[in-house]
Amino acid sequence: MKNISYMNSNKIKVGMILAAGFGNRLKPLTLTTPKPLIKVRDKALIDYAIGHLYSVGIRKIIVNTHYLADQIHTHLEKYRATDIEIIISHEKELLETGGGILNAMRNIVDEPFLVINSDIFLDKESFTPPLSNLVKTWNPNIMDGLFLLKNFQHINYSYSGDFNLNETGKLVRSESKNKFIFIGSYIVSPEFFNGYEVQRLPMNEILFKSTEKDYTKYKFYGLELTSKWFDIGTLERLNSLEAYLKNKK
Repeated sequence: MKNISYMNSNKIKVGMILAAGFGNRLKPLTLTTPKPLIKVRDKALIDYAIGHLYSVGIRKIIVNTHYLADQIHTHLEKYRATDIEIIISHEKELLETGGGILNAMRNIVDEPFLVINSDIFLDKESFTPPLSNLVKTWNPNIMDGLFLLKNFQHINYSYSGDFNLNETGKLVRSESKNKFIFIGSYIVSPEFFNGYEVQRLPMNEILFKSTEKDYTKYKFYGLELTSKWFDIGTLERLNSLEAYLKNKK
C-alpha cells in the first residue's frame, strides 16, 4: 500500500467475531452444529478466530450469536478462566454482518475495533500473526475502515471480484473488473456506521454503495493479504482446507 504510514501495534483493543449465521451451505454438518463450532483439526473455527485476535493483543472480544446460540455460549464458557473477556451480543432476529455490528456497538467503547468472520481460516506466514499487518497499517487519522483483501486471481472463484485499490490504497469498485475480494477481516471506527440504524444489513451493502460513488468522500482503505486464506463456507472448501493442512504437516 502506498502513502500510508505504519502505526505501532496494540492500537486496537476490541475485537468482534461474527458468529450468528445459519451456515446453510455446510449442511448437513450445520443441522445440529453451528458453523463457528465446526472443527478443523480438532479445533473449533471460533477458537481459531479468538486466537487470531489474541495474537495481535486483543483481549476484549464481542461475539454475535443467533442460530444454535446456546451451543456457542456454552463453548465460550471455557474462556472465563483466561485473560480474555468474551461479551455475547445475541440477536433474536438475524441482522446480517453490518446489522450485527451495529447491534453490538452498544458494548464497544467509542474506539476502532477489529472484526473477523468466524468461518475464515488465516494461515501464518512464518511466525507473523496473520492480522499483524492489518493492525500495524491502521491509521485512525486518515481511515474509517481498513479491509483485508485477497487477489482473487489466485483463488478458484468464478466472479469478477469485489474491489480495486487506487494509488493511495483506497477501496474503489468497478462494475466489470475488480482485482480483490473482501475476505472478512477488517478494522472499522464507529464513524463508519454513521447514518445507519440497527436493521438487517450486510456489510457488503454499505461498502458497495460507498465505493461505487465518489470514493474521495470516503475513508475506506484496503490491504492485501499475501499468506494463505480459506473461506469455509461450503463442504468443498472445508475439505480443501483439511487437505491443505494435512499436506502442510
